[in-house]
Amino acid sequence: FVPYINVRFSAETVSSVLFFAFYLLVMQPFAGKKGVWGHLLAGFLAVCVLFIRLQFAFAFLPIAFVLLFRNKTPLAGWGSLIAGAIVAVGCCTAIDYWLYGCYTCTPYNYFDQNILQNKAAGFGTMPAWWYITEFIGKGVPPISIGLLVLYVLGTAKQIKHPLAQITLFFILGHCAIGHKEMRFLYPVLPSFLWCCFAGLDYVLQTYNANKPVLTTLKVFTWLNMALLCFRSLTPAHERIAYYCFIDQYSRTHPTTVVGIGQSPYFLDVIELNFYKRKGIAIATLNTEQQLDSLYRQHPARPYLYISHTAPLDRSWQGFKGERLYSLFPNFILQNNFNHWQERSDIWAVYRLVK
Repeated sequence: FVPYINVRFSAETVSSVLFFAFYLLVMQPFAGKKGVWGHLLAGFLAVCVLFIRLQFAFAFLPIAFVLLFRNKTPLAGWGSLIAGAIVAVGCCTAIDYWLYGCYTCTPYNYFDQNILQNKAAGFGTMPAWWYITEFIGKGVPPISIGLLVLYVLGTAKQIKHPLAQITLFFILGHCAIGHKEMRFLYPVLPSFLWCCFAGLDYVLQTYNANKPVLTTLKVFTWLNMALLCFRSLTPAHERIAYYCFIDQYSRTHPTTVVGIGQSPYFLDVIELNFYKRKGIAIATLNTEQQLDSLYRQHPARPYLYISHTAPLDRSWQGFKGERLYSLFPNFILQNNFNHWQERSDIWAVYRLVK
């Protein structure tokens, strides 16, 4: 999942890049003019991070402790940090005024709406352990389980390191907030993986002669490489692959794609116009029965339907479905033991035939 997350142009990714640039600058020993300019830029980046992603405030706490008590940053360093921060506040406020048309403090507005007024809870609240169970499923077990074990080991062994503290504070802070989404943790992915590799170092040093452990690591490595290749060569959302198939199919067959209740090209919150060819007609029906009258107008035209399950997820009265395409190979779909396909998110493109 790392390449996909790192190439997304999102608030999470941009704030992560700026934060770790700030980290590299501010963790260098303060020395003369070079230190002044480095801390000036670090202060500027710190404020930009908070304007982009206010939740990074959790990660700044251990860095403040390091600067105050461990690195013992001199007054010149603190002055440079504050000066850079003031410049950044001015720049970000000017940009907000330009885009909003009035003076406003967007980090405070975000804090006020989502924390003080608890508007974020309107999108749903989850228990504190939600990130653990969600990561196990989204990160692809058993790799996700292995990463969690390595993260715990690495954090325990390197708890005094700022990167371990940054990750821990960031994750615990988000666990304390009721509304949770996996993307909220994307910004600390670099330091999370650093902790995982610290745990891996400990495992290799401790069990360097244990064949079962080494064999398990090799299996995980090859499995990860296979999944990396698969994810790199397939769309981020599997539905895109089905749109591509329909695009190719419509080049030789004037096609109508039907949907029930909403356009078949509506995904989450937006209509995906990019994948519509001129030769593709879209029919949004209220009920399955309306397909019959549509069919009478153009009986020779292929009518395609994207099913959310490999077996057709609707009963089209008077029509049967011919499966044209699915990402899963036929030898897997031929076996529907205990109706597992109806309970799985396996999409398919069907042609509806009278």
